[in-house]
Amino acid sequence: VGREVQFRPFSSRDAHVMLQLKRTAELAQGKRVRAILDAALQAGKAARDVAVVPELETLRGYGGDGRYASTAPRDLSAAAADAAMILAILPAVERCNLRLRAMDASEAVSSLRKMAQDKVESRGLDWKGSEEAKHVRRIIHAPTMELREGKDIDYEDIVEQIANHLPH
Repeated sequence: VGREVQFRPFSSRDAHVMLQLKRTAELAQGKRVRAILDAALQAGKAARDVAVVPELETLRGYGGDGRYASTAPRDLSAAAADAAMILAILPAVERCNLRLRAMDASEAVSSLRKMAQDKVESRGLDWKGSEEAKHVRRIIHAPTMELREGKDIDYEDIVEQIANHLPH
């Protein structure tokens, strides 16, 4: 689907794309966008690093961009591209996914804690010092751990548990 693009890790033309990606990442705004662009940059760098992908060494003699440069045989290029995918790109994507899930969890944990604190304080109780607040923090402890593990929680059930515990 589309034209086939040959993997050329030592090409200065192809390295220029990485430079543009780096410049874009430097200007990106927002944690999520930056995390994704940083992951793409890390994947691209690792996919061109012989220390990460030893199979690249077979392509070293084919890296030139000049008029007389030779092109690597397709089987060598394909094998190196497959190795780069497995050794460099997929791990970078997985790290990015973990980072994005951690960001989501952080926001969800903050939201859960804020809701619990608001419920306690709406009853005129001290969030930091009251026994009721201490019990509410125990109620939200297990759901907080579940959120950090990327699991879903029953938010309404937690709200109900908190409401049932607090004095009316």
